[in-house]
This record gives sequence, C-alpha cells and structure tokens, in this order.
Amino acid sequence: MSSSDLEPPRGGNNKKKVWIAIVGAIATQTLGTLAANYLIVAIDQWLAS
Repeated sequence: MSSSDLEPPRGGNNKKKVWIAIVGAIATQTLGTLAANYLIVAIDQWLAS
C-alpha cells in the first residue's frame, strides 16, 4: 500500500463514494448493518438526483 492510497479521492463521483463510506461507517456502528445499508442506498439516490 503506497502513500497515494491513503489520500482522499478527488472528483465528483469519488466525493460521493467518500460520503457514502463515511456515513455508512457511522451508521453501521450506531444503527446496525441493515439500517446502514438502507441509509447508504437512500444517500446514493439523493446524491444521484
């Protein structure tokens, strides 16, 4: 793993993936896996619109 792998992604689509990853990680710990998956799908649809 190189240092470039640790840098945050750039660009619109990558920014969306970062948001989904962050929200998904938080939701998984607080709500559980099923609720987190639902939330990730909802955010993905919201960002796509």
